[in-house]
Amino acid sequence: MKVSYFLKQPTAEKTSLIGRVNWGENQIKFGTEILTSPKFWEKSKQQFKQTNANPGFPELNQRLKQLATDVSKAYNNFQNNEKREPTKDELRQLITPIITSKRRKQERKQKANYISFFDYYLKFIERTKAGTRTRKGQSATTITKDVARVHMVTYNKLKDLNPNLDWQDIDFDFYDLFLGSLKEQGLSTNYIGRQIKNLKAVLNEATDFGMPTNPAFKNRRFAGFQEDVEDVYLNERELQQLFALDLQASPHLDVTRDLFLIGCYTGQRYSDWGKLTPQNIKDGFLNIIQQKGSSIKQKAVALPLHTVVKQIFTKYGGELPKPYSNQKTNNYLKEVCALVPCLHEKVSTTRTQGSQKVTTVEPKYNLIGTHTARRSFATNSFLADIPSITIMAVTGHATEKEFLKYIKLSSVEHAKIYQVRWDKEAESTGKVVAI
Repeated sequence: MKVSYFLKQPTAEKTSLIGRVNWGENQIKFGTEILTSPKFWEKSKQQFKQTNANPGFPELNQRLKQLATDVSKAYNNFQNNEKREPTKDELRQLITPIITSKRRKQERKQKANYISFFDYYLKFIERTKAGTRTRKGQSATTITKDVARVHMVTYNKLKDLNPNLDWQDIDFDFYDLFLGSLKEQGLSTNYIGRQIKNLKAVLNEATDFGMPTNPAFKNRRFAGFQEDVEDVYLNERELQQLFALDLQASPHLDVTRDLFLIGCYTGQRYSDWGKLTPQNIKDGFLNIIQQKGSSIKQKAVALPLHTVVKQIFTKYGGELPKPYSNQKTNNYLKEVCALVPCLHEKVSTTRTQGSQKVTTVEPKYNLIGTHTARRSFATNSFLADIPSITIMAVTGHATEKEFLKYIKLSSVEHAKIYQVRWDKEAESTGKVVAI
């Protein structure tokens, strides 16, 4: 017994896909309830073509495969029970309920579970805020509350673009429309990529929960993206000058500077700066439970106790003050760093804003933010010849690819690394390379 498929009208713009069953001398045909364009059908392989123009091909091919399996099962069950092959009418009667029940089951499921896109997105954000949303396949790994805020931004941008947006509307045309809208607002490439990533996260979960999502979002063309950002770091000389500032007259700047230095000398995220206590210090090391990224997946990390960190702990009697909000901290950091003369050096950075490359030249202190702390720790450790795997163990980076994004060296600094090594080799061997 063999199940195959063919187009009812191969020359039509749209046509039905028909199923055919052959067994012995018998043959019957049945409707699959699939409507398609002939250009998407691959007769020789009996499946839909894998093409970007038809993003639903994986689901359609799986549907045909499952249908063939169900028909074969019905045929074999009849043969085993009746000890003979079914007639044409008998097999047709067996196939009809298969087609009908699958359609009705899908319709009932969609009707019972249906929630509009924006209603679903709000529930998604609420579960994120409540800490009850989990990653797929990781029931014990919930998502942190901070992620709810960035998703709310995406929700509002989608709502502003089309307040009536629903599942099937989110196709390639909408993707292009959304990108165009974000670019017109002059937003950075990474900011735009984050909005697409957030949207895909919602659509992926919604698909798992039975929402009638448009399969276009699973296509590689419907992608998020990012570009390398020219961020700065503070070298050891700059950190020492920052540490030496007398800020007693400005307590808010004093606290901000000290906590920032904690980050620069421990490699920890802004969210961990105020969590360190004397209880974390054991055998000369800082021992903390590190929270990685957007999940509440935790990892025990031992941190080196730098002399600057020791002095700051002593200054506050062992209890570090709580940091200000991320926004206030970033503002205060720029004020503090502006007090360091060498940070008035002009720095050129290039980013994509909207659809254009924009180059700006501004004082280095204006580019300092909470994120600069981890980059400073990683880069200074790298320059000190500490192995990447050791630095990663402290920063908590899982892959070297992600870690290397934190190493912010100029072309001159890279050249100096080579020069120092060559000078050491020449000194140790007493030889000079002839030119």
